[in-house]
Amino acid sequence: LEDHRHITKIIKLNNEGKELLYKEMDALNINYIPTEANFIFVYLKKQNAHEINNKLLKKGLIIRLMGPGAIRITIGLPDENKRLVKALKQLKTSFS
Repeated sequence: LEDHRHITKIIKLNNEGKELLYKEMDALNINYIPTEANFIFVYLKKQNAHEINNKLLKKGLIIRLMGPGAIRITIGLPDENKRLVKALKQLKTSFS
């Protein structure tokens, strides 16, 4: 906690990742709650969270289930966020 340079760097990375994910989820019409944390709570419309989880797991991405109609996505490093965005785009019909 005393390493202010590291904390500043991590906060900057988290905010950049959050903005990228917001932009991409908005474009894909994915419902989420804006956050001040390092994760984003996503409401699924008609999809089953277990199905989305399984599809993302097959792509090597791990999310947290938050009930049958919601998931939690952790904001990662830039490369991780880009991998997630790519996977979300491939699952686009799952979020419609």
